[in-house]
Amino acid sequence: MSRISYRDLSRLLQRVALVALVLSLLAMVLVVLVEGYELTTALWAVHLSVTVWLSAVGVSTLYQALLVRRSVRPWECLRSFAADIILLLVVVMLFGSERRSLLALAIFVRQGLFVARVFLSTERGDRALVNLLARPAKLLANSFLVAIVLGAVFLTFPRATTDGNGADAIDAVFTATSATCVTGLIVLNTNDDERSDRDLRSFSTFGQWVILVLIQVGGLGIMTLSAAFVLLLGRRLGMRSQALMQNVMEEQSRRALEQSIRTIVTMTFVFEAVGALLLFVRFLPELGDAKQALFYSVFHSVSAYCNAGFSLWSDSLTSWRSDSVVMFTVMGLVTIGGLGSTVVAALVHRDNLTRSPQATWSRWPVHVKTVLVVSMVLVLLGTVVYYFFEYDKTLQGMSLGDKLTASLFQSVTLRTAGFNTTDLSQVHRVTLIVMVLLMFVGGSSGSTAGGVKTSTVAVVFLSVRSMLLGRDEVEVAGRSIPKAIVYKSIGILVVFIGLMIVFLLGLLIVEPHKTFESLLLETVSALATVGVSQGITPHLSWMGKLLVIFLMFVGRIGPLTLALALGERRQRGEMHYPEGKIMVG
Repeated sequence: MSRISYRDLSRLLQRVALVALVLSLLAMVLVVLVEGYELTTALWAVHLSVTVWLSAVGVSTLYQALLVRRSVRPWECLRSFAADIILLLVVVMLFGSERRSLLALAIFVRQGLFVARVFLSTERGDRALVNLLARPAKLLANSFLVAIVLGAVFLTFPRATTDGNGADAIDAVFTATSATCVTGLIVLNTNDDERSDRDLRSFSTFGQWVILVLIQVGGLGIMTLSAAFVLLLGRRLGMRSQALMQNVMEEQSRRALEQSIRTIVTMTFVFEAVGALLLFVRFLPELGDAKQALFYSVFHSVSAYCNAGFSLWSDSLTSWRSDSVVMFTVMGLVTIGGLGSTVVAALVHRDNLTRSPQATWSRWPVHVKTVLVVSMVLVLLGTVVYYFFEYDKTLQGMSLGDKLTASLFQSVTLRTAGFNTTDLSQVHRVTLIVMVLLMFVGGSSGSTAGGVKTSTVAVVFLSVRSMLLGRDEVEVAGRSIPKAIVYKSIGILVVFIGLMIVFLLGLLIVEPHKTFESLLLETVSALATVGVSQGITPHLSWMGKLLVIFLMFVGRIGPLTLALALGERRQRGEMHYPEGKIMVG
């Protein structure tokens, strides 16, 4: 038998690629229609769909095998299809089982990955990828947008809600945005129990799983997860991916970038696992079912660490406010997730055990010191204010220990997590203003938290202090802060305030029957991705929901993309004009 020529193999590849692409797109559509929306239950239609699914998998696998055959480096080419091979094994294991929905999901993911590979291999796809990689801010926003769209589609499936009708389009997009942007505002009950709002529909277990995945993806970030998956397979990041991730994570070398990604992902899953274990011990006696208790524990642990604030208890964690294990576990997860990997890594470093506290403090970077000081001040401020102004209001009837714990809990979670153990619709006006300030600041850079970030506020405050003292340099802990960071911090703060004002005015226009205080809280809560509300979220008009959706998306993406955009522009050549004086003050 004569060997096939390179030209003939290339022609065969083109034909197989076209067939595989058509079958993959058709298979993905059938997965959504047949398994998702359950448009037909006829046996012949189901069999036809499964046939198309398997045909798409088979032809796409053949195409990839031919690519390996043509490659001059077959092993390297084969390693590039590691994700496809893993998903193929999952499909093979699920084939013939009764878990047809899982089989459909695995095929949907695999063929979606295949379609993306084929598109990126074309000239147009390569050009689009180059343009995106040249604009990290745009790519970051698009990655979140894709997750939101996919999540919204899954939440519209009939099985996503307990009534079997699926979420409405606006509610599905709202929930998907709230979960992906780790906000926690809800328009439907996340769970259906005796304390649920009977005027609202509820998500089923399937819908809860979708929300959980979106929270985890949104908390870590799609690019971080994809990079971590590449490293997990023992491969190195490509030049383009490396350059992009270094820009996003502000790392200067490949080694530092890969170490940072490993640290972030490892810490995330370790802390979430520990938190889930502690919560499981407390939830099991209440629920009585080990499987349900495990799901509840994992859900709340992930939600707390990612600072999402979603809860499967309809009253959030109010019924657990006297349980110190649950309270301090959630507060610990929220705090760790909100500090950021850099700060947590410095806190848990093994060298701390051999040094004195003074030596440890002196060796920590300025960022770590700044974040810790600002965070402690904000937690203390929130606790004191909430305790004294809510003593005879929302804390009334509690024991002294429960009042102190509830005050501390709200101070911690109000920054960005959104859990609550008291009725926030009845808080004092002074408490409300402090709540808004805490939410506005949020967590720390490089964390799962929202807000303008503690370091941003610290830099702005230090720059004002330097101005009042007549100093040219912004200084902290014996170090001067680069002017580029000062300008970036001021820019983020001004843009954040501007967005808050514009969207607050918009909500006041489209929601004339809601109080100013409740809309102010809603605006800052959405923009800072906190999730705190006075109960008006489900009752917003469709225009109000759209505004809050934009707020949550901008709040999660805005500060990041603005920082990246400012970084990109700083690399360009600069022109210096003659000075012109302006009178201020």
